[in-house]
Amino acid sequence: MKTIFFKFVALCMFSFLIFSCADDEQIDPVVISVQLTTNPATNINDSSAVFSGKVTSNRIVTERGFCWSTIQNPTVLDQKIIVGADTGSYSAAVSGLLAGTDYFVRGYAVVAGQTYYGNPQSFSTTSIGSGVVRFEFENYVDAAPLQLGPLAYTNQAGNVFSVDLLKYYISNIRFFNLGTEVFAASNYELLDASDPTSLKFDMPVPIGSFDEVRFLLGVDSARNYSGAQNGELDPIYGMFWDWNTGYIYFKHEGQFIDNTGGVQPIVYHFGALPALREHPFSAVFSLSAGQTRIIKIRFNLNKLYRSPNVVDFNGNNIHSGGSQWVSIIRNNFENAFEIISIN
Repeated sequence: MKTIFFKFVALCMFSFLIFSCADDEQIDPVVISVQLTTNPATNINDSSAVFSGKVTSNRIVTERGFCWSTIQNPTVLDQKIIVGADTGSYSAAVSGLLAGTDYFVRGYAVVAGQTYYGNPQSFSTTSIGSGVVRFEFENYVDAAPLQLGPLAYTNQAGNVFSVDLLKYYISNIRFFNLGTEVFAASNYELLDASDPTSLKFDMPVPIGSFDEVRFLLGVDSARNYSGAQNGELDPIYGMFWDWNTGYIYFKHEGQFIDNTGGVQPIVYHFGALPALREHPFSAVFSLSAGQTRIIKIRFNLNKLYRSPNVVDFNGNNIHSGGSQWVSIIRNNFENAFEIISIN
């Protein structure tokens, strides 16, 4: 009788282990990872725009697309467009937008029945009787397009150096004709050399003729001391001081070979209100309704370190603000930007 009893107990325990293992096998140990990036809208006019972005995931994406609204964080319950069911880069042209309206758009993806969202991007459709001015920035070191990583550049002081990170703010673009301001935009654009999509942005502009364009390098006083903000001014982009209030206008981080042959870091963080300056450019062009004009602007990093003040990195390679250094770099920025073409 005891033998039968023990056999019964053993059978129960064996059955329990089998079913426990079966239950364990149904548990998915993989943590779902979904990353979404929303790029700035392009090809904007009074009723349409092109959205683009990218989604990566370690699980199957069953739906992806874009959602948009006049509120800051649109969801799929607002207006949306489905763009397949896959990972990678994707884009969509949307129509039926209202003229002269501020919108927000962000990418979304559905994974394992849950909806994930990317960062929101703001854009404004043109008013009737407006066109678009597209700004395209390019980063150079003298005659060569800037490449991140290699110790491949030599400045006026003879320092061999690299660029691992290059970011700067362009804001408050203004358009003039015959000395009179025709249009002023309240824009804040963060240009990041590691992200080519950040180097281009569209701006709705009223039709007319222009002969000068101006922009600020940095963030104006109205937004500089308003605390951490969103959009391009979100601290997530690493351009907000972590020891002081306000924004960093320009960052160059990399390495250089010092006078002893050693490799040293370069950390140049330029900012604070005394650093703010407006850059004027001769820019003669006209804009008609529905037209897109492209202004290509080149930033030359070596000009920043050459004129009117030659910058030697030796013993001068780490700065985070500082009035004397800020003054020197601020003056040098005057020659660092130039308009290459207007089409």
